[in-house]
Amino acid sequence: MTSQPRPHNGRHRPHPPRRDQQVARLEKEVAQLRQAVDSHATIDHAIGVLICLH
Repeated sequence: MTSQPRPHNGRHRPHPPRRDQQVARLEKEVAQLRQAVDSHATIDHAIGVLICLH
């Protein structure tokens, strides 16, 4: 039994992103997440100072 190719339904299937594009996107996302974590820690420290002062 052989498999027949499926007929084209008129829809274009996008190609998955290339590996180097995926790596670049993930590196950018990691940098943004690290910045978010760092700024969140700074905000938490500031909140702690304000709580102690009031």
